[in-house]
Amino acid sequence: RPAGVSMLFDLETYLSQYSNDMAIQRALFIGGSEVDVELRRRAYRAAIQRLQLTKNTARYEEAIEKLNALGPDAEGLAVADATWVEATNNQFTQLASSYESELKQAKVTQAKEGIYKALCNLVELHT
Repeated sequence: RPAGVSMLFDLETYLSQYSNDMAIQRALFIGGSEVDVELRRRAYRAAIQRLQLTKNTARYEEAIEKLNALGPDAEGLAVADATWVEATNNQFTQLASSYESELKQAKVTQAKEGIYKALCNLVELHT
C-alpha cells in the first residue's frame, strides 16, 4: 500500500453500515490486521468507543491492551475508564442475579412463557 492510503479510508463511514456488535468485530479485525499503524490505532479506538455501549468489559480492556501494544501516539497510551468498568460489572452482576432468580421462579411455577422470557434476558445479557 502506498503511504497515506489509510488516511483516505473513512473508517467511521465503513463501520456505520453495521450494527454495534458487528462494527466492533470489524474494527477489532482491522486493528489486528497488517495495515499501517495509524489505521490500526483508529480502528482500536473506534472499537473501544463502541464497546462502552455494551456490557463487555473484558473485551473493552483487551482492546485497550491491543491499542497500547502499538505504542503511544499523539494522544499517549489509552487508559481504561475504571469507573465505567466497575459500574458496568456491578450492573451486569445485579442483572444476571435478577434474571437467574426470575428463571428459577418460572421453573418452580412451570410457567413456560416466564422461563422463555428469563432465558431470553440471560442470553441477551451475555451477548
